[in-house]
Amino acid sequence: MRVRMDTPEMTAGFAELRADVADAMARGLFASVDADLLTAAMAGVAFEVAGRLTGPDDIEPAAAFATALFLGGIAGLPRA
Repeated sequence: MRVRMDTPEMTAGFAELRADVADAMARGLFASVDADLLTAAMAGVAFEVAGRLTGPDDIEPAAAFATALFLGGIAGLPRA
């Protein structure tokens, strides 16, 4: 499935995520890195992982994977 990234809804969603990322950095919850790059990375992971879902049972494991990846890096992922 292809998703258009240039719709008003997508643009607004990216802007909201970017604001949340910047707020988390300002509050010390995220490392102070390039907020635009981190936002792009988060959106990219979200879209790519979502594209691999085959049904509702995949949602929780996919969300857990993405959360572990962003909070702990590759080293923080559970070993299979």
